[in-house]
Amino acid sequence: MNFFYQHYRKMKLAKLFLISFLLAFSTMSYGGKQTKSVLDGEDFLMLHEGDTTITTCGLTFYDEGGADGQYLNSTNSTVTFLPGTEGSKIQLSIIEFETESNYDYFKIYDGNNLDAPLLGNFDGTSLNSESVFISSAIDGSLTVQFTSDGTVTRLGWEASISCFTPSDADLSISGIISPLSTCTGYGENENITISIQNDGLEAQSNFEVSFSIIGTEISFTETVNETIEVSNILEYTFENTLDLSITGDYTFSISVDLDGDENIDNNILETSISVINTGEIFISGLEDSYCFDADTVFLTGTPEGGSFTGNGIIIDYPSTYFFIPSAAGVGLQEITYHYYDEETACDAEIMQEVDILALPEISFSGLGETADATALLQVYYQSYATECSWEILNLSGDTLISGLSGTNNSFSYNDEIEIPSGNYNFVMHDTYGDGWNGGYFDILIDNESIFGGAISPDGNAGGNGSLAFYEFEIIGKSTILLSELPVTLTGSPEGGTFEGDIINDNLFSPTEVGTYGSCCRIY
Repeated sequence: MNFFYQHYRKMKLAKLFLISFLLAFSTMSYGGKQTKSVLDGEDFLMLHEGDTTITTCGLTFYDEGGADGQYLNSTNSTVTFLPGTEGSKIQLSIIEFETESNYDYFKIYDGNNLDAPLLGNFDGTSLNSESVFISSAIDGSLTVQFTSDGTVTRLGWEASISCFTPSDADLSISGIISPLSTCTGYGENENITISIQNDGLEAQSNFEVSFSIIGTEISFTETVNETIEVSNILEYTFENTLDLSITGDYTFSISVDLDGDENIDNNILETSISVINTGEIFISGLEDSYCFDADTVFLTGTPEGGSFTGNGIIIDYPSTYFFIPSAAGVGLQEITYHYYDEETACDAEIMQEVDILALPEISFSGLGETADATALLQVYYQSYATECSWEILNLSGDTLISGLSGTNNSFSYNDEIEIPSGNYNFVMHDTYGDGWNGGYFDILIDNESIFGGAISPDGNAGGNGSLAFYEFEIIGKSTILLSELPVTLTGSPEGGTFEGDIINDNLFSPTEVGTYGSCCRIY
């Protein structure tokens, strides 16, 4: 039984293909255009290519594969439907719809050619059984164009074509003329202009139109005294105006109310606009100056959705931005917030200068000379080593040591370094933005890890050279004789304070110390 079904289906598909081929051949024979009438109740399969004009008031409209088959590759066909009843309008109702997403397109035009207003460009499963399109053209026509690429097909569509007869009274809101989305900003008294279409069989006047902004208390109704002739469009400007001086998104609801209008489906139009005043773009969270060792700063921009650039900027994917003063470096830095809105094509930016202040050079005396520490620095690259680099910075932003991209699964650095006492930053760079993929660094003194040990930085995904910072401290050693205790400590610049378990004000005087020969070592 399965064999019979498959055989029958293949015969049916072959027949449908043959019909489509013959129709296409016939169409091409007459310059690629064909005009015909189709009896109510018949099926119409769209041709593979060419233009067709159909006069009807009731048929089932398929792709060239018919009810069970798929359309073919490289289709490019157009069909115009004209109503078979005088004064009526073509209505296209979707029953089933599936094309290849982003490649095979089903376009519907409100008129008898491709220059008519486009009602929609559909693909994938963007249409469903509730999708209905009614012509508003004077001749009541709708035009469908279908194109497919050279690979992958789907089941196509099934739709019904019927005639819709307008009532004597039928007005519709066909669009809003102004205001529209803008990036140059609006004022406090903006005009509202809409278009009203007479889809009925009689001229109309003295009807009401209403306007409101959804989510607000703004709402008003006005009476239109002008006359709209049959199939004509009237542009109407409300007497009330709008305050659109504040940047934001606005959703408008516009409706028309006419006595005797039974077709209420086209009486209301909802539309949204985006209003951006480029003067209202600003940066939040960023001070005018920071000390070099200041904490990481979380940044926000208004309107939301833009991007930050500048020295010291890092991104936590996809759109969280931070500013690290020590990464920016000492001096005057420029931080820029750039905003682009696709709907309005608004492209604007604002820049703020930030002064990164160097830390004062401080020192103290009294404990003798402090020796530099000898540390073992290990920096290991695992995968994607060509994207990695690193450096160690002191708190003045000077580079103590650095390393460039290297080889996968190997050390970028594995040797001893002499490093003075102080605080430092290990800075990880990744040009792609997805971290070190298992790489690590470690700093060891006397075979003991003083910081982290086998740390695996995650990076800050998002590209454009992500950064990660790790702060660590090196404490040096000094030697003094027991006979020299207690010791008075002197700091430079003056005015600072000393801290420690055996410090009293500026006097170093331990009650108990460990001895080694004739001296003690204080760490």
